Amino acid sequence: MLIVDDILFFPVKGINWIFKQIHEIAEEELAGEGDRIRNSLTELYMMLETGQITEEEFDQQEKVLLDRLDTLEEDDDIIDNETGEEEEEEEEEIQKLNIEKKFNFVINTSRKSRSIISRYRRLLNEDIENFCTTSTVAPIWIW
Repeated sequence: MLIVDDILFFPVKGINWIFKQIHEIAEEELAGEGDRIRNSLTELYMMLETGQITEEEFDQQEKVLLDRLDTLEEDDDIIDNETGEEEEEEEEEIQKLNIEKKFNFVINTSRKSRSIISRYRRLLNEDIENFCTTSTVAPIWIW
């Protein structure tokens, strides 16, 4: 049965794996873009210190780079907040499902136990009745 499940769910698992790989590559590119912007800022400061560019050019280029870096960090914060909320909701849902499973298990076990006990009582009563009707010994009632 496990082999059949693996065969049936292979396309779903394969697509899921592909999306995970795409997501990881996109995160790496975003992290790399932040590093590239920081390196450009460092080079820009070096160019200003060495006199290769004027203060006006420096201010313009710095503004563009810092705006882009801020945008990346804001996007990253938004993504982190969304995934954190989703993870908390998933954990709560899992806890609810676990509690529900435990509750259902207890209820089912209790029902099964009651049914088994009543069945054994019935059988025992039948055995006692059969014994009393076939035996010449005085009846002994257990219950």
